[in-house]
Amino acid sequence: MTKMSLVAALVLASTTTYAQTEADIELNDNKVAIAFASTIGENATGSFGFRYNENTGKSLFAELSMAHKANKHQFDIGIRATQFWNRLVDNGSTASIVLGYSYPFTKELSWYAHGLYTPSVLAFGSIDRHHELGSRLQYQFSPKMAVFAGYRNTQLKVNQTNYEFDDNWFIGANIRF
Repeated sequence: MTKMSLVAALVLASTTTYAQTEADIELNDNKVAIAFASTIGENATGSFGFRYNENTGKSLFAELSMAHKANKHQFDIGIRATQFWNRLVDNGSTASIVLGYSYPFTKELSWYAHGLYTPSVLAFGSIDRHHELGSRLQYQFSPKMAVFAGYRNTQLKVNQTNYEFDDNWFIGANIRF
């Protein structure tokens, strides 16, 4: 836990000196998630967040990623440290490789997809593996606010048993400040 707190504090400290910061909040019947992201360089972003699911537990993450833009296409690659707490994992953490892709259909409507994978060598505690796939469609009302809907599937392998941590549709809002 202290390692994750330190990583989250470093990401937060490094991101507060730049102007573009945004917050996401996601909701569905049994889950709430909040994440903060900030530009820390021309093509680099730092983020951290917390997810709570009343059925499967909670997680805390910190991520650093870089982006490459080619015309309208944007490709992201990064690393994410995640700490999990749930009924099967008392204290498990992972370091994951994250890939993302975004495409703006119009000025207001955009699509984002991401995937992350944790090989067993980067999974600690009782976690053996971790992978996640997600996608969302976002509508930008103004330069400062957007709403979105999406789907995420997060799988953990805990003590050689596959475990579904998150497999839900969600709605949410994005605020830039």
